[in-house]
Amino acid sequence: MSPLLRFIIGVFIVLHGLVHLLYVGQSRRLFELQPGMVWPDGSWAFSKLFGDEATRWLASVFCVLAAIGFVVGGTGILVGQAWWRPVVVGSAVLSAAIFILLWDGKMQKLADKGGIGVLINLAILVLVLSIASSAFGSTPLPEPPTAHEPGQLAKAEDVFGTFYAYVPTTVTEKPEILVLVHGTPPKDETAEWNAEYYAANWIDFAEAYGYILIAPAFNQEDFSSRRGDHAMSGYRGLFGREIGADEWVLRLVKAHEAAFGSADEGFYLYGHSAGGQFTGRFLVTHPESVKKAVITSAATYPQPNAEVAWPFGMGELHTDIEWDSDTIQAMDIVPDKQKWLAATQVPLTVIVGLNDTAELPPALIPSQSGKNRFVIAPNWIGDMAAFAEANGLESRFKLEIIPGQGHSMSGLIPYSQEALISQ
Repeated sequence: MSPLLRFIIGVFIVLHGLVHLLYVGQSRRLFELQPGMVWPDGSWAFSKLFGDEATRWLASVFCVLAAIGFVVGGTGILVGQAWWRPVVVGSAVLSAAIFILLWDGKMQKLADKGGIGVLINLAILVLVLSIASSAFGSTPLPEPPTAHEPGQLAKAEDVFGTFYAYVPTTVTEKPEILVLVHGTPPKDETAEWNAEYYAANWIDFAEAYGYILIAPAFNQEDFSSRRGDHAMSGYRGLFGREIGADEWVLRLVKAHEAAFGSADEGFYLYGHSAGGQFTGRFLVTHPESVKKAVITSAATYPQPNAEVAWPFGMGELHTDIEWDSDTIQAMDIVPDKQKWLAATQVPLTVIVGLNDTAELPPALIPSQSGKNRFVIAPNWIGDMAAFAEANGLESRFKLEIIPGQGHSMSGLIPYSQEALISQ
């Protein structure tokens, strides 16, 4: 929703709410909205039961409640709060019910009896539903391409972006799938270049063990690959403009599972740096989908703390994400504690170079225990272990510190590959 459209809708909703106060004045006989207007006297639902005087009081109370709801909901729209939808929907339903129940049953002068208000409420409900469903088209999406020639690193285009895939010449009847999640692209390179570079570095491993490689390219426009401080950290927090970064990965994996007959028993997941941030959050969101995971050199992890909002903790997130002036998403995320506990039962190796000690800007590492990757990683492993233990489980997360290595994807690859195949 663009800022201009947000302003127009918000103001309209507020004004629609304030109109209900005119009906309060009418019902209390403070004035007449139209000469000779007797609403709500003669209500088909209430007048015979309670009498006209009691009906007027009911009308006043209900109209005040509807007015408050619309004003609060419209204000929520204007200030960009995600909770406006249920407030506006509830107010529209209440308002429509008021005028229907207080109708005198006669077809004359319907406009004076709230007929226009009922139509406006129906239009508001249709508008809210259309906004909520705008991200979902009625036309089925084409499946991602999966016809990759064995032994060739293929660049493929899905409706949500570019990805690279490699099918080894040693592919088995039901091959394992390994998803490679790249970090922030180098200054002069694109996410596509980064994804291809990651995939190329894992080809020998794929040939040796028969894994199919999938490397999504999380571009800047749709996944905020370059700016960790934009769009709630973009793909690092599983966010995306048209589709969640996690949902895109699941879409690509499921297409390849179907194409190659892989059992739907989970896949392997690797992420370096920003890709490691994605991997940690994917794991606590979709633990049932991951067989084994490796994180190298991540700066932030999802903390098992309900007081810290997602994507940096286990707390609820209710906000809007502004991708640009024309694309604002309402986010209502409620992390599932049981999935976080299930994640601790997935084999995960977190790898950090002993020299990866550069101090990170506080704005990029909110709610993390430490100031650099070398310190943050073991603290998170410990916190997740304590979280599991407090709930009667033993965490399967482990930490590896690699001497002589810093923040280097290529330098840590041998250790990452060994972690994936180790028992």
